[in-house]
Amino acid sequence: MPPNNTPYLSLSTDTLQPSSSNNSHTRYPQRPSPPSPNERRPTRQLPPPLLSPSQQHPSPPPPSSAALSRVLQLFRLHKEGRLDSPWTKEPLQPSEFVQLQGQLQRDESLSSHKLRYDYDPVQREITVRMPTLLHESLLMRVAEMISSRLQATDDSTPKSLKNIIREIWNQGHGRMHMEMEEMEGETLLASQYSPDAAFHHYRVRYPRVVLEVSYSQKSRDLEYLADAYIVDSEGNIGLVIGLDLDYGGGKEARVMVWKPEFVEVGDGEQVVDLRSKQTMAESFRNNRGESLSGMLSLQVRDFILPEQLVGIDDIGDEHLSRPIEISFSELTECLNEAEMLHQLVERGEGLVHSRKVRRNRREQTPPRPLSAEREREFREKEEEIRERLESLDGDWSKGNGGRGRRRCDQADEPPSRPRRETAHYDANYTGYY
Repeated sequence: MPPNNTPYLSLSTDTLQPSSSNNSHTRYPQRPSPPSPNERRPTRQLPPPLLSPSQQHPSPPPPSSAALSRVLQLFRLHKEGRLDSPWTKEPLQPSEFVQLQGQLQRDESLSSHKLRYDYDPVQREITVRMPTLLHESLLMRVAEMISSRLQATDDSTPKSLKNIIREIWNQGHGRMHMEMEEMEGETLLASQYSPDAAFHHYRVRYPRVVLEVSYSQKSRDLEYLADAYIVDSEGNIGLVIGLDLDYGGGKEARVMVWKPEFVEVGDGEQVVDLRSKQTMAESFRNNRGESLSGMLSLQVRDFILPEQLVGIDDIGDEHLSRPIEISFSELTECLNEAEMLHQLVERGEGLVHSRKVRRNRREQTPPRPLSAEREREFREKEEEIRERLESLDGDWSKGNGGRGRRRCDQADEPPSRPRRETAHYDANYTGYY
């Protein structure tokens, strides 16, 4: 994709600030005056006061909206392992999402916890993920099976291809920041996703293959989520695998695959119409828990961006089309064993050692508070972005301009975003993650 010189908002919690731009029409709110030195630190002549632990490490300021309060409460339940649902969605405006980043920055007890969430600025919705043991154990088994078979090269594999494959690994739940959303010439927030598993080469911006395991509420959103990965990455995510464990409400489970579909526009410009296309949807276990016949079949080419092969002449189609296959019986075996492990742990059963022990817990180090100077700078940057987003909130209700995606064909679908008509493509571009 060609480089985008449109001004955009960087949402890293370390830098929360607009990026530089040469466009003179972009204006940002006036920064508030910094506090005086006496407000930042006490007078040197006075000894430090004796403070309680709560006063030494004050809590972050209260959230400014009910929606933000609900999301922060979900995060606290997530940290404590008491979140009722593994897939919880809450409405959240873009300006509130920026404030959420500030709250996480100030609350070290939350920022140090491995929170998993997605944010869709078009739907104005945040999704908090808390996978179960069943989900995680199945995911690890299937991801390891894919990775080991991808890495299983032989003497006929060119060395250049071996080097590329060796540098592809499962990045786990690492958060992905997609391309910025554009609306009537304004560049807004980027969508963020925390996939279940993603196979990523370190020289490529996006993972090429994403794996998602769905159940209960997530099953209804799986098609939309796959579409989001493909469309929001402008087709750089080339394959999404979905394992639906809640299909039909019984023991039936199915596997689905989506890929990008590029259609020539025909207007002479170097743009193509982009949408996602489902290429597979088959049950691998029936309602009685029995394995069905079939195969999940991938190829080596699915894990490699074509631009990585530019200038390499010894890699032929026969090498890229090498199959990476997982039979339905293997998927059923992985799911059955994951279910057994989940039930065993839930019932508190299983072998443990016979030693009698006395528990001696290590005392937890209290979190280090932000310095007054750092707090002031962070508030200034947060205020700039918040006011800019509030000024743009009205634009979101105007028609279906800008980028979007096709409507998912499902009964309980989320509100659809407008279908994205074009995606830029540049064969000479190679991104770095």
